[in-house]
Amino acid sequence: MCYRSAPILLILGTFWFAAVYIGWIMFSTNTEGTYFETLVDSWLNVFVMFTLSNYPYIMFPYYAVNRYAFFYFLTYISIGLYIFMNFLLAVIFNNFKALIKEDN
Repeated sequence: MCYRSAPILLILGTFWFAAVYIGWIMFSTNTEGTYFETLVDSWLNVFVMFTLSNYPYIMFPYYAVNRYAFFYFLTYISIGLYIFMNFLLAVIFNNFKALIKEDN
């Protein structure tokens, strides 16, 4: 059953990697915030933004320097959280229903 989740996990991982890399390229030279200095910091903070905890603390130092940074964060949250996570939840739910059907 795990093979059904593989495509959405691959898409989600690719999106996550792209968001980390784009964030690192855009914000690593910014001296105001320290959240995207290295790729490891970028990866950790993109994960934190994915959970929406401390999301404003990560965004506001970059937003204060350049108002267009908002579009990066808006795109990441709207696509990653509200689209891909719903797809992942739907795949997990369908796998759960299939497992329940197999047991009966």
